Amino acid sequence: MKRVCIAVFLAALALSACGPETQPTDGATAEEPVAASQILATPLVEGVSPAASQVVTDTAAELLAPLPTPTLPLTDAVPMWGAEPYRVPVPDFDVVTVPELDNIRFADPRLLPFLPNEHQSISTSSEAWMLDDDTVLLSMPGEKPLSDGSYTHDQYRWNLKTNQVDLWLENAQNLSWGADGETLYYLSKRINEDNVLFDLLRYDIGRAQSELIRADIGTPFINQSPMAQPGPDGTLVVVEKEQPVMLRKQGDAMEATVLLRLPEVQPGAWRHSEVSTSPDRQTAAVLFSAKDVQMIYLVELKNLEVIAQFESDAAFWTNIDWSADGRRLAVADSSGVFVYDLVTGDTRYLVRREDLEFPPVVEFGGLLGSGADFVNPRWSPDGGVLLFVARCGLWAPGPTERPGWEALDVSNVSPTEITFAVTSDGSFIRPLSRKAIPFNLSRDRSSSWINSWDQDMPVSYKVTVEWK
Repeated sequence: MKRVCIAVFLAALALSACGPETQPTDGATAEEPVAASQILATPLVEGVSPAASQVVTDTAAELLAPLPTPTLPLTDAVPMWGAEPYRVPVPDFDVVTVPELDNIRFADPRLLPFLPNEHQSISTSSEAWMLDDDTVLLSMPGEKPLSDGSYTHDQYRWNLKTNQVDLWLENAQNLSWGADGETLYYLSKRINEDNVLFDLLRYDIGRAQSELIRADIGTPFINQSPMAQPGPDGTLVVVEKEQPVMLRKQGDAMEATVLLRLPEVQPGAWRHSEVSTSPDRQTAAVLFSAKDVQMIYLVELKNLEVIAQFESDAAFWTNIDWSADGRRLAVADSSGVFVYDLVTGDTRYLVRREDLEFPPVVEFGGLLGSGADFVNPRWSPDGGVLLFVARCGLWAPGPTERPGWEALDVSNVSPTEITFAVTSDGSFIRPLSRKAIPFNLSRDRSSSWINSWDQDMPVSYKVTVEWK
């Protein structure tokens, strides 16, 4: 509830917040890498690849024309409740660190070939949005509402070579990959005696057939979050009516076993849980949030044993990420970004609030609650680098200026988001872009789907992630 209240006020802050005066970079040069603790403020520069490497589809070229760059004064932020003004230094996008960070590029932005109309808002599943190198899945509400007036979600295929979009799978949302990479799990919505129910189905891509896995598993908290993830020995880990369970086939049915007993809350009180299984399918991270409890539990899936637990307000599965070997779990929350090692049991902070000179977390009063937080950690394929997004309404708002990207209307962006890269040991950190790049990475981490704003209208891009 605390973070929800904070989010309500951040929109007001984006209009009045402003940034720091320009500060020197302590003489950093290409021969002198700059460690995380040395990042200072410099003029705003977007950290994306040069214009020469960008490729834009013909049908989108006109929409990608540069928009006027607004002139915004850099003055003191205006806090509420009479607190002292607080300014957060804008990071240096031209800082030189180490090659594994300096060589990261976000190239070839591809604009979605059509825009939403009155009944269609375009999005992608946070896990299953690329079928192959040439095909992207788009999720849109169906054109005909159900009997209760709500809409289903349909999946459309966008062919990047031909720029064609066609209907692929009806009444399917919250997609996630099966263990074999040839099947997808999804939720299908139905009405039963005026009740809205969601059933879990499995779709065989090769045979183009769906089968029911489990009926009425509860209402998804967020439309595009995956609802089923593979566990060991053909099992599935799902959140069924806010309770993490493991589904195992018994005859013709799927039998559910409780993954762990969550803390008790008052009857009717708000609670939320999400789950993410490791790539080796041996461990599940369960995130639990309630009024007075915010925890992450690590559960060993073979014996359903809780092997670690710690407090964190990460809340959503998108705010954690497993390394490819399943050994390290990265977590982003209001305190910073840290990594938990399952083998050693050690916790290492890669970046804390104070490293970016964020204000301390406060309840109410002072600076609109915490004023900033961290989200969307994503490991590089080799586990040597972690991307994450830092959000802060106290940075100087400003447009993107590189060719091929639209200028942001900052009145619609709150709080300001910056994508950073940090080495796995936390030694070096580098800002990369004023867009939230890491949210929708493809399975091989080679592409990302970005939702942004063009003036007062939402737009979406696919970009290539170049790690080296």
